[in-house]
Amino acid sequence: MNEKNHYFYRLFGEPAAEWQGTDLPLGPPQARRVFALLLIEAGRPVPLDRIVDELWGDKPPVSAKVQIQGLISGLRRALRTPQGGRPILTRGAAYLLDARPEDTDTGRFTCLAAQGRELLARDCHREAAQRFRDALELWRGPVLAGIPAAAEVVARWEEERLSLLEDKAEAELGLGEHDRLVPELRDLLAAAPFRERVCGLLMTALARAGRVAEALDVYAGWRRRLVTELGVEPSPSIRSLQCEILRDGQGMTTRDYPAYQEPAVPCQLPPGIPDFVGRDALIADLLAELGGGDSRDTPPVLLLTGAGGIGKSSLAIRLAHQVADHYPDGRLFAALRGTTNEPRPPEAVLAGFLRAFGVPTDEIPADVDECACLFRSLVHGRRVLLVLDDAAGEAQLRPLLPAGGGCAVIITSRVVLAGLELGRQVPVDVLPLADAEALLAKLTETGEDPVAAQKVLEHCGGLPLALRIVGSRIGDRTGWRLADVAGELSVERRRLDWLCAGDLAVRGSLSLGYRQLAPDRQRLFRRLGLLPSADFPAWAAALADDGEPEVTSLALEDLRHRNMVQPAPRTTGAPRYRMHDLLRAFAVEEVAAEPEKARADATERVLGGWLWLAEKAADRCPAACCGRSPAVRPGPRSTKSWWPNRFRGSGTRFPRWRPPSRTRRAPDSGSSPGNSPS
Repeated sequence: MNEKNHYFYRLFGEPAAEWQGTDLPLGPPQARRVFALLLIEAGRPVPLDRIVDELWGDKPPVSAKVQIQGLISGLRRALRTPQGGRPILTRGAAYLLDARPEDTDTGRFTCLAAQGRELLARDCHREAAQRFRDALELWRGPVLAGIPAAAEVVARWEEERLSLLEDKAEAELGLGEHDRLVPELRDLLAAAPFRERVCGLLMTALARAGRVAEALDVYAGWRRRLVTELGVEPSPSIRSLQCEILRDGQGMTTRDYPAYQEPAVPCQLPPGIPDFVGRDALIADLLAELGGGDSRDTPPVLLLTGAGGIGKSSLAIRLAHQVADHYPDGRLFAALRGTTNEPRPPEAVLAGFLRAFGVPTDEIPADVDECACLFRSLVHGRRVLLVLDDAAGEAQLRPLLPAGGGCAVIITSRVVLAGLELGRQVPVDVLPLADAEALLAKLTETGEDPVAAQKVLEHCGGLPLALRIVGSRIGDRTGWRLADVAGELSVERRRLDWLCAGDLAVRGSLSLGYRQLAPDRQRLFRRLGLLPSADFPAWAAALADDGEPEVTSLALEDLRHRNMVQPAPRTTGAPRYRMHDLLRAFAVEEVAAEPEKARADATERVLGGWLWLAEKAADRCPAACCGRSPAVRPGPRSTKSWWPNRFRGSGTRFPRWRPPSRTRRAPDSGSSPGNSPS
């Protein structure tokens, strides 16, 4: 079991932290206030400025930051376990309490309440009442007792407690416990005199106990108070309850305040693509994983990642349709808009899922953790399939994942989701040549010119989006042939202009990923368009970007993480990368907007690097091998001056030349000038 599962944090009553059932000392009052604030925002960073405001308001001391650091250090010592666990983490200029919803009383309360309400909607009164009792047992007193806290936090949880007491009373009414409930409901109405539902439940309990006159008196007194103190009349709902009591009296058995409607069975999958081609082996492998039985402890989560336009969404939807029958309780779909400027927040996605299951909008929590708990409760024990398309990252996804092994999730993203705890990484690459040929033939319905078809395939690079645009353009232009298309695509500077049809555009798809890069990453990416080949060594990228090799290496890995470049096979120990031809065409377009001098300087640095490599290699070869006299040496414009000092150093070594053999070869262009093979 993960160590943090032994922690338990309490917000109901005095804020407290437990380790394996034992309370941990939190220190002085200010430390307890800081802990309370971190607990309120458990799992989310709390900025330092907010802590300062909570402790001192508008007049913080000069040493406020130092004092908070001291309070945090004290809390970390207090919460440290024998195994060295430290649940308070630093996140930049903020602190975070690393706690899951189930590690807090508020999280457990929310989950139990959601489970009880779902059971109540199914008329499972006994089980629902038990869930509500279990939730209320977590309540040890007023929220944040002894801690000056935001009034809205206290009011919010007090409202949750009253709502749960109402739900419990309704469940117990369903069990016929109306006589026992009457005094409890009278006390509750006295404590919250304007709560209509409490009044209605008390009237119902009295009527079912045969005390019809008392039920009508309760209504009359409650209406009188409402009119006198608030100047409003009772709602139509409770007026109709009064009429029902007058009409049916003791025989009234209807339940007037349902928590939820019966959950629906949502079927939200978009239509599949009828001309889907290829990836048969991958699909068979993934279907076997998705089609598992109920014996799983956790849901299968497939993470389909790849560059824009490579067919991730089409593959995900095809998989979902093929396994839909295995998930009869619901098939959910959400476009997460991860490549836009405003990705969908997880609480908005969860709200959509909850509405799809029939949860009324006014019953959906605003808090993302509460939404996640309610959603997991709804799908617990069910077989539900989720397709989450175009994810922005791990933080957006975590609240959306169900916990039960009967569910399954298919995720698509342009970003490698390496930080997600659940999931199998499934890289999606371009179509193999045979599949690309089959797709082109299916889209164009022509096979009369295999030479032109091969040229089109070469220019599209196996990218399904590009091939679909080609098919659309041929169908849209009567008389166009593959040879015409091949001619248009052969001009690299116009290739992206031509690969556009309706709202489909290769340039638009690639631009979405580019716009999400940080400015320094954008500069590096577009300057890769200055390199003479789509396959390049890391040091050449560093020279083009005029950056430190170590910094450029990290930047290239970030581009790889975002599927803007891919690792290429190494011929030596130096790392190499490659770009898809259409991505390179996009980079060429973008770098053309840079000032001419910046482009010329970058080109000169890269050429200087190649020349420096060539010189060093030539120095190791016999003069006759290079076609020059041994006396000929570089002139004043030595290529040594082209190479930045940071790429030269005592570690630069080149092998002595030897005649070619089966076991040795001359250095190639993959070698880094600062790290050549020896």
